[in-house]
Amino acid sequence: EPIERRLAGATQVAVNRAEGLDFAAALRGVLRHDPDVVAIGEVRDAETAAIALSAGLSGHLVLASLHAEGPLTALERLVHLAVDRAQLVTVLSAVLSQRLIRLSCRPCDGAECARCGGSGTAGRTGLFSLFRLDAPLRRRLLAREVDLAGEGDRLEDLVRQGRARVAEGQSPACELARVLPAAIDEVAG
Repeated sequence: EPIERRLAGATQVAVNRAEGLDFAAALRGVLRHDPDVVAIGEVRDAETAAIALSAGLSGHLVLASLHAEGPLTALERLVHLAVDRAQLVTVLSAVLSQRLIRLSCRPCDGAECARCGGSGTAGRTGLFSLFRLDAPLRRRLLAREVDLAGEGDRLEDLVRQGRARVAEGQSPACELARVLPAAIDEVAG
């Protein structure tokens, strides 16, 4: 809402609340066309989470974004949105965590220049961590043996990637502290 960029081969729907076309109604309409893949911009509420889960249970590949600190926080958020835990564990394959960090401006190396406007950074790159739900974790989640809030968010991969970018001079150290402040304290080294 609105469609920001047209994509070839993709059907996109803009929300129009004045016409009674909210996000959940648009998603239900999309699913009536039985697509192979459904991409949801963001799961924000219980109704959207339930529809996404239902689509996954009926065999659709559902790709969705969700604002969360990390993979376990994402699971916790879905559970708080009243998603059935057993269905969630059945349908969810993985959670991809990402952070964007600014890149160092190579021409000026921190000094003022026209490219970066004196900020010392130019452009961004991503840090990514794929968290897969394996059978033992699924069983623990179903048995409620995992404290989603207390187990940490498993962001070690992001911290390691960020530290590598800083060590290689690709990004200033302050960027890692900006995007992963709590995780840096948790990951030793």
